[in-house]
Amino acid sequence: MQENQQGACLLIHGINGTPYDMQDLAAEITTRGFYAETMLLPGHDVEPWVAHHYGWDEWTAAVRERCDILTARFGSVILIGHSMGGALALHQAAQDAQVTALVAMCAPAELHAGLLPLARHGHRLLPFLPSVFDDTSDSRERWGYLRRRRLWFSATKPLYSLLQALPTVRQELRQIQCPTLIIAARNDHVVPARDGAYIYDHISAVEKEFVLLEHSWHIVTRDVERDLVAMKVVNFLRRATKLPPTSTASENAVRHL
Repeated sequence: MQENQQGACLLIHGINGTPYDMQDLAAEITTRGFYAETMLLPGHDVEPWVAHHYGWDEWTAAVRERCDILTARFGSVILIGHSMGGALALHQAAQDAQVTALVAMCAPAELHAGLLPLARHGHRLLPFLPSVFDDTSDSRERWGYLRRRRLWFSATKPLYSLLQALPTVRQELRQIQCPTLIIAARNDHVVPARDGAYIYDHISAVEKEFVLLEHSWHIVTRDVERDLVAMKVVNFLRRATKLPPTSTASENAVRHL
């Protein structure tokens, strides 16, 4: 039986991330009448020698399974992904007609030249690397990340798996026709903002929007413009589901802080 909700949103975190990165955005979406669910990708929030055995195939299978469950329950699903989670959302939307809207935040399309061959050999030479900071300009959030940190090393093979998958993701962009919101950050130190522009230019969606944040770094859902991100996402969801947008007053206030 399908539930009577405005929409079912699945929020997907990035590589080496956790649902914590998405929980505030999920809470805001829920207050606006949507069903919002965060997921923990396989091989995340586990010891690095366990994470070493997981990659693109396991991540895409997990996203597909959650989409199938939500579609059976609600009739369709809206995907909201950050970083690698954005790439997973793009991949799923290209194949699944039940994905009715898509938000990709700081999603990789090409990343950096030379990174793939470096990762191809690097993951064997350096299977684990220290992971000690969060790419946010908000110093309070960075210190909070250190206090919450449970694992101090990350496996490098999952990154290689993502890099191997990106050419396929790029090829699939033309298949994406659902309404799409692309968010990038000018000062992102992980995924270049040009990747967001590339995605925007290559998807086939008629309804699409590109937002470039001026002050945030990579973790835009927890950085200084997180309220603006939430406003952009909620208004996009309302447009995609044919609901009137919320007032832009708070958005303008955030923009001029």
